[in-house]
Amino acid sequence: MDKSWKAWEREVAKWFGGRRNPLSGMNNVSDNGSRRVGDVVGVDGLVVECKLLKSVAPIRRARTTARLARENGKRFVHIEREKGDRKLVCFVVDVETAKRIAGLFKEGKV
Repeated sequence: MDKSWKAWEREVAKWFGGRRNPLSGMNNVSDNGSRRVGDVVGVDGLVVECKLLKSVAPIRRARTTARLARENGKRFVHIEREKGDRKLVCFVVDVETAKRIAGLFKEGKV
């Protein structure tokens, strides 16, 4: 039986049209000796890391946003960033939206 985090990496890899990077990512190298970074490889120009955690604070907070959206017949996007850092944000979306976003990367549209 596959470990659940490995199955998660494989699932995400399918979304992007890539494959799971074995050997915990940072320990894997290509034939020419360069590191293969990220949990998913085979996606040009993108580093994809997958985490499967017991609890994730942005997702816990996003559940409220998702509930409010559902109650009002709408879709949701929950966005967070750290105070003082305008360059990095965290988007929380439902899994089907995440798959569609990954498909845009796979098609080279993003």
